Amino acid sequence: MTVDQILQELDSLLDLVAEAIHQAQNRMRYTMNGFVIAVGGYISDLSAKAIYVAKKSAGCRWIWAARRARFPMRRSTFRNR
Repeated sequence: MTVDQILQELDSLLDLVAEAIHQAQNRMRYTMNGFVIAVGGYISDLSAKAIYVAKKSAGCRWIWAARRARFPMRRSTFRNR
């Protein structure tokens, strides 16, 4: 795979996260959140897209360790690059 193909695949996965995060199960939401943060923090070409997905998915909630916890998307993670 070339770099462009990898970037296209990651871009399509960010689109999938934006569409599916609110309907996903709790563990999947947690994993999707980490994926968005990782892509936005490490791949500068996709940082703007990751920020968009984070804004669109803001306020996503899930049950963790038998209690209600809120882990908002961390848009500030991408700003200090």
